[in-house]
Amino acid sequence: MPYEFEWEAQGAFKRFSGFVTAEEFFASIQRFQSHPAFFCARYTINDFSAVEATDVAGKDVRRFAAFAAQAHQLNPSLRVAIVTADAALRQLIDTHLDTEAAGVPLRIFATLAEAREWTGNAAPDDPPALCVEPTADLDRL
Repeated sequence: MPYEFEWEAQGAFKRFSGFVTAEEFFASIQRFQSHPAFFCARYTINDFSAVEATDVAGKDVRRFAAFAAQAHQLNPSLRVAIVTADAALRQLIDTHLDTEAAGVPLRIFATLAEAREWTGNAAPDDPPALCVEPTADLDRL
């Protein structure tokens, strides 16, 4: 698996490494959005800092944006953080992803610490009534 997926208290953390395909990233999105804890998640951090290469193209970023828009409709409190220092990946995202159209707050950060600072400010005082706490047992669903 080219990524690690971990549920945290207020969201999800995904660390990608090596060569990552668009389909592998899309699978990580589906895994996140299909989990019952998605509805109370305040963030997802996608850490691409250890990625050596990817086959993600503009059409893929638009596909990801469509799923981000759907996610925002289901969970309006969600924030998406992308961590990468790769100039080409940043440009691809900036060029092809209209974060306003996607409807979900999305930011690109050079470091994981910056992403964590931004997502740390996302937690509300009270979780939504439909929240399901992420557990290892639910990951087997």
